[in-house]
Amino acid sequence: MGSKWLNLYRDYEIISSLWPPEYHHILRELLFAKETAHCWMEKYLLPEVRALIDKRLVAHVATIQPGFREAATCFRFSERNILEDVYLAAIYLIQRNWSDADDVYRGQRQDTRLWPILPSLYRRPLTDRKFHNALKEICSLSSYIEDNYPCPLTEVQRVAIAQHYGVRTWLLDVTTSPWVALYFASKGGKKGDVGEVFRIGLPEWDRLSGAGTNNFGKITKVVVPGVIRIKQQKGLFLNEAHPQLLEQYCAETLRFHQHPHLIFRSEFQKIDDSLLNYSDPIAWLVKGWRKKKSRQINHPLEYRPPRSIPPKLIWSDYLAIVLSWCRTRTKNNPLSQFELRALEIACRIHSDLQGHQDIVPCERSIFKLENIVKYMLIPHWGWKKKLQCLINDYERCGHYTVDVSRYINSISRKRKG
Repeated sequence: MGSKWLNLYRDYEIISSLWPPEYHHILRELLFAKETAHCWMEKYLLPEVRALIDKRLVAHVATIQPGFREAATCFRFSERNILEDVYLAAIYLIQRNWSDADDVYRGQRQDTRLWPILPSLYRRPLTDRKFHNALKEICSLSSYIEDNYPCPLTEVQRVAIAQHYGVRTWLLDVTTSPWVALYFASKGGKKGDVGEVFRIGLPEWDRLSGAGTNNFGKITKVVVPGVIRIKQQKGLFLNEAHPQLLEQYCAETLRFHQHPHLIFRSEFQKIDDSLLNYSDPIAWLVKGWRKKKSRQINHPLEYRPPRSIPPKLIWSDYLAIVLSWCRTRTKNNPLSQFELRALEIACRIHSDLQGHQDIVPCERSIFKLENIVKYMLIPHWGWKKKLQCLINDYERCGHYTVDVSRYINSISRKRKG
C-alpha cells in the first residue's frame, strides 16, 4: 500500500542521515517551525552554528516543511486520537522526541481492548492447573538450555529467553527503542486493527514502585550472552508487576490505523526484518526443545512469580503502596491518625472504582490515587480543606459521588469526635 506519510518519512531519513548528529534537535525544530527554514535559522541560531549546517540541506528541509506542518495538524485533529497510518505515527515520534534514555516502550498490533498490557501468562483465565502446567513448561526449557547451552546463564536469563521465544511467562517484554516498538506494533496488522505503542517512564515507574518495594514491581534489565535478537531489539523485561497495576498505569499511548503490508521500516534507525533474526544459537536451541516429545526437568526452577495467580487487589493492597510512597516523610514526621484514616478512605474508594469499567481509565488510574495522596499530606492544609479536595476529585465520577460522600462522612464524623 502507498502512503504519502511513508514518502515524507523517507525524505526525512535522507536529510537526517546527512545532518550533523549533534544538531538533530535543530532539525526537529526546523521541520515543525511556522517560519520557513531559512527565516527560522536566521532568527534563532548563532552565525557560527549556521555555518556548520550545509545550506543545501536547509533547502531540502524547506521542501518537506509543508508536509510536516500538515502532519502536526493531523496530530491535533485525528479522530479518537488514532493516526492515519504507521508512518504518520513515526513522524509523531520525531515531533515528540520519543527517544529518552529514561523510557521504555512496548508495541502491540491490536489495541488494549483486545490485547491488554499483561504478561502472556495472565492474558487468559488462569486456573491452578494451567498455572502449574505453564511453570512446568518454563522449567523444562530452562533445564534444556542449562544442559545444552555452552555459556552459563542465570535462572532470570533463562526465563527471559523463554518469554522472548514465545513461552508464556510472568515477564512483560519491552524495549528501549520506540522505533523497535513501532515495528512490532505494525507487523502483522490487519485492516480495521489499531496498532499501539506504549511509553513507560523508568523514573516514574521507580517512584510508583517505591524503588521496587511494592506490588508495582521493577524494570529488570536482562542481558543474555549470545542472544542476538534481544540485543538487536534492545529488549528489557518488566518483572513481577501486578496485572491490575499495569492496567492502571495508563501509559502514554500512540495509536494508529493498521493497513495490510504497511510495516514500519527504517534504514536510518536500522529497523527491518533482521530484528527477527532466527540464526542466533539460542533460536536453534529453542527449536530443538520444541521438537522433543518428552520434556524433562533436570533442574527445578527457584525463580518464580511472587504468587501463583495474582488475586484481585483490595484496598489494603493500595494502602501498602501508598505507605511505601510516604516512607521518606514518615521517618521524621509520622502520619497522624487522621492522615492514616484519610489515606485508607482514598484507597477504599480507589479500589471500588476499579469495578466500574464505565468510568474512564484516567479517573481510576494509579496517578489519580497519587495526586490525592499528595493533597492528604500537604502540611499547612487543614483537614476540612483536604476532605473537600478528596470530594472534588472523586465527584468527577458522576453517579459514584453518593458512595464517596458516605466514606467522607465517616471520616469527618471521626475527626469531629
